[in-house]
Amino acid sequence: MAHDRWGAGVSVACDPILPEALWERLSPDAPLADHWTLLLLTVSTDGYPHQAMLSCGEVVASDRHDLTLAIWPESTAARNLDERPRATLTTVVDGTSWSLHVATTTAGEVVTPLARRLRRFRARIARVTYDRAPYALLTSGVTFQLNEPDATRQRWRGLRTVLAEEIG
Repeated sequence: MAHDRWGAGVSVACDPILPEALWERLSPDAPLADHWTLLLLTVSTDGYPHQAMLSCGEVVASDRHDLTLAIWPESTAARNLDERPRATLTTVVDGTSWSLHVATTTAGEVVTPLARRLRRFRARIARVTYDRAPYALLTSGVTFQLNEPDATRQRWRGLRTVLAEEIG
């Protein structure tokens, strides 16, 4: 880990592959992480980042280089990816802040019995960086509490199954 002159952590680049800690959460067979969020940062028409939140049910890793994303079709994020197909996914896992810089391509729609039609995007990892602070432990990124846990988990499982089936 690199540090600046005050001992603060500095972003470190690593191999452009999905880190093990994220593979354990995003592989097709990974258990659902109920409270965990990935932030999807796309580039808006004015050049500023646009933030959307994705759950573990909306992102599946096909391998260590590629992800599949399910995004609401009329969302700003989907529109931004259509027009500017680059994004960053950020999250915190095990005290580390991760950033996955991805190049995206449109890959049709996703339809599940429990969810409406969603847009499918393939996301190829182009760069991975991480940050850790030597003076503090990151305990979480954005987290949430499910209002209807059983129904939400059922929807996520169905969506992940469809995303994983179309990977191969």
